[in-house]
Amino acid sequence: MSEPRIFNLANPVKAYGNEVTQLELREPSTADVRAINALPYVFSAVGDGQPTPIPEVCAKYISRLAGIPLGAVDQLAFTDFQALSWEITNCFLQHLAVPTSPTSSDTPSTPPISGN
Repeated sequence: MSEPRIFNLANPVKAYGNEVTQLELREPSTADVRAINALPYVFSAVGDGQPTPIPEVCAKYISRLAGIPLGAVDQLAFTDFQALSWEITNCFLQHLAVPTSPTSSDTPSTPPISGN
């Protein structure tokens, strides 16, 4: 989600005195993550460990990333809230990468430490 994503809402919400029919969701920044101090998902301990959005955290990200107050987030149709929550969750998950082991050319060579 590098470009802002436009969401057409099923039902308009009121934000800052205006009727809002679509939201522009920008990509989260490090500042957003630090301000909210939580990731928008957990991995389920039951079943196959699939990610599950955390509604309260997702609401905070929707508010920050779409630039609307939390009161407007509370007005969202459930289907809109769910779609936005998964969009945010997937944005974080797509950036997960399994760290690779450094190759011998990537690591400085150090002499072994002897026990003597």
